[in-house]
Amino acid sequence: MWYVLNPDKTVRPAVGNHTDGRPSAEEFAEIYNPETKIIGRDEIGNFMVSTVFLGLDHNYAPNGPPILFETMIFEEGEGEEHERYCTYQEAVDGHKTIVNRLLEEHSKKPVLEEPEFSLDEIVEGQKLVKGDR
Repeated sequence: MWYVLNPDKTVRPAVGNHTDGRPSAEEFAEIYNPETKIIGRDEIGNFMVSTVFLGLDHNYAPNGPPILFETMIFEEGEGEEHERYCTYQEAVDGHKTIVNRLLEEHSKKPVLEEPEFSLDEIVEGQKLVKGDR
């Protein structure tokens, strides 16, 4: 089933005008409007975190609430991981949690695995630049 995200961030079923349950053209425009579809987008190092309103229920179980939001983590363009949510607020909170986790993990990684120059070589190079030849 298709849903539309309301301005107050609640969702409503798409009414549509098709017998197969598809949304109307106006509803499709609402569902795929980038200003409302994109909940969050952040870049951390080689990662991009994107949270969006899906519009189509991704709960394939016979019962339970509709799953309408998704956060995906991309590394260099490839989807690495995703989480899905039922409500707008869960999506916002999930996005923040993933961004904070990546920021924490990214800050723990060394900039260089092995230094390109030793400290002695750097000091010697600074002496040469300063004129201590």
